[in-house]
Amino acid sequence: ALVAAGEFAAAERGLLELLRRTPEEPRALLQLGRLRVLQGRHASAIGPLQAAAARRPRDPEPHLALAAAHRAARDPDAAEAALRAAAAAAPADHRPWSLLGSLLRERGRTDDAREMLERAAGLAPDDAMVRLTRGGLLNDARRHAEALAVLEPMRRTPPDAGPEGVLAGRAG
Repeated sequence: ALVAAGEFAAAERGLLELLRRTPEEPRALLQLGRLRVLQGRHASAIGPLQAAAARRPRDPEPHLALAAAHRAARDPDAAEAALRAAAAAAPADHRPWSLLGSLLRERGRTDDAREMLERAAGLAPDDAMVRLTRGGLLNDARRHAEALAVLEPMRRTPPDAGPEGVLAGRAG
């Protein structure tokens, strides 16, 4: 509630107080890290997120948040490692594969990116971000017809589908 109201300082004070009482609490560490990322304090988010990921290695959420912090802090190697940990923790979750594909594409590793995006597409074929990244990768490779085929379902989404419909690639 405090974060939704923009009361970041109060939310952080509450989380720090909770962590003083229970310093190993992974959910509080995760929330503290996420809060700091929201505030643009990426470097200070990394410590709590690493601790949360270490305490919950089979939960993809702290790894995904850690990857976001590393990416924002311009450390793509650490972001890649966190995304690979998230994928190992939840191989049936399309998000780590999609984000890893996007990161690898940015780093010019197109073959690796394609492999990750194909995995993501197999898990969530209608996900808009998967489609956009796959379409961009195909376009980069000058495979324009294939890129258009991947992106076509998004074009057909009516404007009144709302943000949820557009992001999910669903019609009305």
